[in-house]
Amino acid sequence: MYRTRNFIQTRFVIFLFHFLFCGLLNAQWAGSSSPAGSSKVNTSVGQSKTTDGITKVYFGLGLGGYSSSLTKATMYQLPNWVQQTDGKTTGGNYILGFLGKTRTTNLTAGLEIGLGSHSKDIDYAGNTGSIRSIHIGVGVPIRYTFVRSSDAEAYFQGVFGYGFVDVYDDQYNSYLNDGQSIFYGGGAIGARASIFFAELGYNSTGYLRFGMAF
Repeated sequence: MYRTRNFIQTRFVIFLFHFLFCGLLNAQWAGSSSPAGSSKVNTSVGQSKTTDGITKVYFGLGLGGYSSSLTKATMYQLPNWVQQTDGKTTGGNYILGFLGKTRTTNLTAGLEIGLGSHSKDIDYAGNTGSIRSIHIGVGVPIRYTFVRSSDAEAYFQGVFGYGFVDVYDDQYNSYLNDGQSIFYGGGAIGARASIFFAELGYNSTGYLRFGMAF
């Protein structure tokens, strides 16, 4: 079951990046193939709100991350009389970021807020329950855009910040001494086509992050 789910997630990642980079190439091709003197007429057609090609606000979801890993790792620390059920790890990551221009060309920076929450079902000698992990963080995203058109971009992004994690059961008993401070952020390569973006790399809010950008 896990192997099948990983295969599906891998195929989804490949498809999403193929879609975004094809959109990026198409946008650049359309701009480069416009007849001389006609670019001013066509620049407003099919563009997103990021008319200068720079993302200002992004929000979306992430797969994996700190809270998912901690939930799975905690299962190995439970007593033998606590059994893991057949249920899979559920939950997700949620991100919201803001970017602004800097004095360096193609470099933007701003603020990102992230929340991750995952849970896994367990069996207390016949009584079902769950183990849940939560991760909250705030960081500074620094993005270098190496390819950009009016309606698409490809970039490297790093996020550096401060976060908090905790793992607890149904009775709110903490497995991390009421929580711990932890690094928030990571690094990834990303692409945006129109208002959709995706990032692949390592972030505390997921190895794959995707959503909408304006």
